Amino acid sequence: FGTGEMTAESEAADLQVFLTDGTEVSCSSASVSTGDGTIVYRSIFDQVIDLESVAKVTLNGEELPLP
Repeated sequence: FGTGEMTAESEAADLQVFLTDGTEVSCSSASVSTGDGTIVYRSIFDQVIDLESVAKVTLNGEELPLP
């Protein structure tokens, strides 16, 4: 979830998920939607991800804070 401006390039966002063992999890599809001033990017991954094993997530090359 985030805020910002939706542009034609927004749907081509580059999301990467890296696990603690260094592997990157592949994403099979993604969608972007907006409403009430928010932008939501949803991804469907090729495998179930144990959230405890996620080391970092990047969006367009910028690392996102993890909870």
